[in-house]
Amino acid sequence: VTKLGNYVFDSSELTTITFESGSALTSFGTNVFKASKLQKITIPEKVTTLGKNMFQNCYELEEVKFDGVKVTAIPQYCFQNCSALKTVELPSSVKTIDTYAFDACTSLETFEFPAAITGVKGYVFRGCTALKRIEIPATITILSEYLFQNCTSLSEVVFPNTLKRIGTVGSTSATSTTADKGYVFAGCTSLTSVEFPESLEFIAPRSFQNTGLVTVTLPKNLKYLTARTQLLSAGSASFGNVSRTTAATDTSSYVAGQFQ
Repeated sequence: VTKLGNYVFDSSELTTITFESGSALTSFGTNVFKASKLQKITIPEKVTTLGKNMFQNCYELEEVKFDGVKVTAIPQYCFQNCSALKTVELPSSVKTIDTYAFDACTSLETFEFPAAITGVKGYVFRGCTALKRIEIPATITILSEYLFQNCTSLSEVVFPNTLKRIGTVGSTSATSTTADKGYVFAGCTSLTSVEFPESLEFIAPRSFQNTGLVTVTLPKNLKYLTARTQLLSAGSASFGNVSRTTAATDTSSYVAGQFQ
């Protein structure tokens, strides 16, 4: 067997699965274990492709091992709603994590990004209410929309000195307009302080809405805050009580709502 096809064990009573040593399996289809009773799994080392929704709604899944696996992507909804999963160590080869991959993994306490990571899309850790600390690696320069929304236990975020954007910049063309997308840390009520890197240039709308932040200092290289309203002058700006109001020395250069 080199591939498990779509929906093979979807909504099944399967609790364990064992792959023989030297398994030839290289890929999983979509929804393979979705909503099953699966509790533990070790992915065979020859696997290079995981399927979308692979473990979605596996509420009893506690352990996933990737011994020697060389996958490069974690697909959409892969672990969404795996509410018993406390930790997962992804292969060092993983470069991208797609939308909603760990959304609502409410028991996930720790997470470390793989060494090869270059991109993490929106909603990946939304609603991971047990996650307490996250360190963003230097290989990530953009934090996508809703990435950590409602991570209510998150109290420490370490930003790299390479980070340029918190949120996604919209676009305008002759036929359409795409709005800036924020809410990156919205609802992170345990987050009481952050230290922005000097490299930061952009913060999207409502990226820190309803957090525990009281005071924040904006870096001198910041060009755009909220709806890409350009700052009138360079330099650091300090905010007090930003969880309740957006008060700046020159309020005309800011758009209300960023830290409310």
